[in-house]
Amino acid sequence: MTLDEIVNDYIRTQRPYTGKEMMDFANEPSPSAAIRRAALCELKDGKRHDHQRRIPKWLLEQIETKLQAIRRKLSNAADFDTLHRLVQEEIGSINGIGALTVYDMLKAVERGMVIRNIRLVRKSGGASGTYVRAGEARRRARAAR
Repeated sequence: MTLDEIVNDYIRTQRPYTGKEMMDFANEPSPSAAIRRAALCELKDGKRHDHQRRIPKWLLEQIETKLQAIRRKLSNAADFDTLHRLVQEEIGSINGIGALTVYDMLKAVERGMVIRNIRLVRKSGGASGTYVRAGEARRRARAAR
């Protein structure tokens, strides 16, 4: 699948659901409740996002504790860059938490965010199976020499 095909597939199949998810977070009774749902990667019905099920619940609970501790700072962030920096500083060093997990948690707060210079290199599992970015095998082989 080309990048254009992946993006078009996302727009067609996933984008319609993101607006609803944003509204669900906006309708949480408090910032604390929104942080909890975002940190635990929960949908409105309490189930976890499919793509975050591999992260142990105890680890997500640790993330929630850390984010709740800086709740005021998060609420007072002037812009997305500040919000992202705060969250990254707080949970980015936790083993098992990658940039995409941070992205998933932040989209609950700011859906207009942009993460630059990040690309998927390899993934396995899920409905689409294994993916390796074109040229990645050659790049790794050259680097190993």
